[in-house]
Amino acid sequence: MTKLSVILSPELRLEQALKEVGIENYRLVTKLTVAGAMTEDDFAYIRENMAETLRELDMGKATVTENIIANDAFLDCTGLKSVVIPNSVVKIGKGAFSGCSGLTSLTIPDSVTAIGEGAFYGCMDLSSVVIPESVKEIGDYAFGSCYNLTSVVIPKSVVKMGNNVFSGCISLPQSEDIS
Repeated sequence: MTKLSVILSPELRLEQALKEVGIENYRLVTKLTVAGAMTEDDFAYIRENMAETLRELDMGKATVTENIIANDAFLDCTGLKSVVIPNSVVKIGKGAFSGCSGLTSLTIPDSVTAIGEGAFYGCMDLSSVVIPESVKEIGDYAFGSCYNLTSVVIPKSVVKMGNNVFSGCISLPQSEDIS
């Protein structure tokens, strides 16, 4: 188990940063803290190389392209258990964390105004979600098939709620299931 912190720049991508600090076997990195500029290439590197082994990802001090967690950014990263999203993010893209079945802890910052379609679809171990007051839109199936989801706080700021947002959330009390 290796805990690692890296600072990225437009010229330095995650793969290069890992090599520069002597990490040849990226599968050994289980806890990663990223600061600096993250791009879709960095998301793809994590998705393609660390999907099963990376457990904790803290992007709290990072910036992301256009302040959006890209569509399918962490698709099927089944090893992820904890994610901190940067405070500058305004949108979580379609399917961004879809299939992250082990995800139990998630911090959605107050800067987020939209959660895309299927953004957290199939995050089976997610149990409690607090959607910040800044969120105005939640896409179709955003939290679909989150089987262990037992508690959701939806603020009055949400003016557009997609279809079947909580479809398949069998642990949610029916009074809270507004799908």
